[in-house]
Amino acid sequence: MIVRNSIFKVKKYSLGKNSKILDLGCNVGRHLNFLKKNGYRNLYGVDIGKLAIKNSKKFFPNLKKVKIKCASFENYLFKKKDNFFEIIYSHGATLELIKPTFPLVRHMSRVLKKSGYLILLIDENGHAYPRFWRYEFKQNDLSIISHRRLNGNNTLFILKKI
Repeated sequence: MIVRNSIFKVKKYSLGKNSKILDLGCNVGRHLNFLKKNGYRNLYGVDIGKLAIKNSKKFFPNLKKVKIKCASFENYLFKKKDNFFEIIYSHGATLELIKPTFPLVRHMSRVLKKSGYLILLIDENGHAYPRFWRYEFKQNDLSIISHRRLNGNNTLFILKKI
């Protein structure tokens, strides 16, 4: 149910089948595969798990033309050009484990186009590194469109870059 809630938000907020969509923490790419099967063409994924990336196209042959990289979120976002994606999506990809010394929200906002959407399922309060998510969103021109607690500490945020 949680996956369906979050992946359907990507479809709802996309500007069309050519929207540039990043799955941050894509693992083997099951969400990318879903989007690809639904006709989306400009899909990107990043995950630090070498084995997951290596097996992604074996498990999901549909992903052959999807741009999937094995990298840390920090390195990937740091190297990506400004205003590149229409949607950045992350479904419980442990963003909370990125040390606060790396300005994660700032870089997500930087690579997101104006009026683009950030769709995040995060554990807002139960993580090792304290982070003031809502404050960081506001400081980086991200407006909370909606937020909903789904289970435990997981909150699904829909944010729009203003």
